[in-house]
Amino acid sequence: MRAVAGMAAIGFSVGAPFALACGAARVVTGISLVSATDELAHPALAPALEPEAAMLVKQAAAGASGAELLLANAADADTLREAVAGPSHGTDQRVYADPAFDRNYRRALTDGFAQGGAGYARETVLALSRRPFDPSSIPVPVDLWYADQDTNPLHSPDLGKSLARRMPTARRFLVPNAGSALLWTHTETVLHSLLSRIAPQ
Repeated sequence: MRAVAGMAAIGFSVGAPFALACGAARVVTGISLVSATDELAHPALAPALEPEAAMLVKQAAAGASGAELLLANAADADTLREAVAGPSHGTDQRVYADPAFDRNYRRALTDGFAQGGAGYARETVLALSRRPFDPSSIPVPVDLWYADQDTNPLHSPDLGKSLARRMPTARRFLVPNAGSALLWTHTETVLHSLLSRIAPQ
């Protein structure tokens, strides 16, 4: 496979490992990870995990099919929205409370669960498992975007420090006074930064 010239990937939250997989497979020319889930099953991160995240990682390692079944039966569009928006930072709350954003966000989540929760469950279990590639081998530029008020236990326990150290092509940005909804609050900044790295020289 070859990368399509100028095609990049953005991985938001638990979408991070899938964007990185595209980089490892060399099918994209650049990656931006926003409020990204680190490789939570990596042994080096175990001491830093919140209890909720540690429990989910343990369940995924004990049996992927059982963990998927539990998640699939427990998750739906409303539950996921509350899990994301409920405990979020004040800046994020203003985003999720905006009527236009809320309407479109709910519609997107509803569409995502239209065939049930199996897809969400599989994605989450994969994101909580060891990754079948070495991040240090990813040859394309990677931007890591984190907010200093991101409290989501399934993102990165050290706001991307460990992840950045494992990727020679990565550069890390820590946004002050912001929460995990960076993809929505800093869209233009994220996109412009990524495009500047993949633009032909």
